Amino acid sequence: MRTDEDLIRAALDAAGTAGPRDVPIGAVIVAADGTELARAANKREELGDPTAHAEILAMRAAASALGDGWRLEGTTIAVTVEPFSARGNRRRGRSGRCGTWSATGG
Repeated sequence: MRTDEDLIRAALDAAGTAGPRDVPIGAVIVAADGTELARAANKREELGDPTAHAEILAMRAAASALGDGWRLEGTTIAVTVEPFSARGNRRRGRSGRCGTWSATGG
């Protein structure tokens, strides 16, 4: 099982892959057993897509990895900043846990 610190470090690593014009925000989604399902960085500028937030891209990839269409039951999503529409999207995808953690504890 991954710790919250492991999750935010993975999200920070994902943020580091954002393109030069995108805000470096990252997200990672893990299954209940800690297996990483997806990670993503913001790609709004790169793709010219207003919905290409890191957590949205990660949710899409995780749903695809799970193969259940859209359900993310039992998953945890970690995002480096407050997720875009986090509550509503997490509920729609049925993710079990969503959090924003600071690597410095602040």
